[in-house]
Amino acid sequence: MVFPEVVALAEALLDPAVAEMVWRDSGAERIRLFPPDGEFAQELGRRLDRPWLGQAGAVPDSSVLSRWWGALVRRRRGMGQPGDWGLDPWWIPREDQPTSVAAQLRTLAQRADGTITWRATVPRPERTWINDKIRDATDLLASLDLHDTAPLATATRQLLDTLNQTIATLDQAVTAVASSAQNAGIP
Repeated sequence: MVFPEVVALAEALLDPAVAEMVWRDSGAERIRLFPPDGEFAQELGRRLDRPWLGQAGAVPDSSVLSRWWGALVRRRRGMGQPGDWGLDPWWIPREDQPTSVAAQLRTLAQRADGTITWRATVPRPERTWINDKIRDATDLLASLDLHDTAPLATATRQLLDTLNQTIATLDQAVTAVASSAQNAGIP
C-alpha cells in the first residue's frame, strides 16, 4: 500500500515549481539557512494536507531531505563538478538506503561458527510457503506491462499497485524467514 502522503511528497519533490521555492528559500544567489517556515515548508504542508507543517516550521529536517535541498541549490549555483554526487538530488548515501532483502538474509545466514544457515533452520512446510511467496512476487513483477498504452496516470497507478503487492508479498516472506531463524536461535 502506498500512503497518499508518500505520493504527495514524491509529486512535490519532482515539481519544478517546488524546486524554485527551494531556490528562493535558500536565498538564491545569496547564501542563507533554509527558513523552517519558508515557501517550501508552506507548500509541502499544503500538499500533504497538513498546513500546520509550514505554519509551525515543522517540516521534517531529515538528512535525506536536507541533501535533496542542498543538491538543488548547489546545482543551481553551479557549485561542484558534473558527475559529483553532491549535485544529484536523488542520490542517497549507502547508510541511508534501506537494507535489501538479500542483505537481511545474508545477515540471518551468518552464525558465529559459520555452520548453520537460516534455510537449515526453517521447517520444510514454512520453507515451501516462503518460496511460494517469493515466486508470487516474481510473477507479479513479470506481469507488469511496461509497454502499456493506457494513459500515464492509469499506467503509473497500475505500476505502483503491482509494486506494492510485490513488496507486501516479499515482506511476508522476510518476516517468516526472520521468525523461523529467531525461533531456531540464529541472531
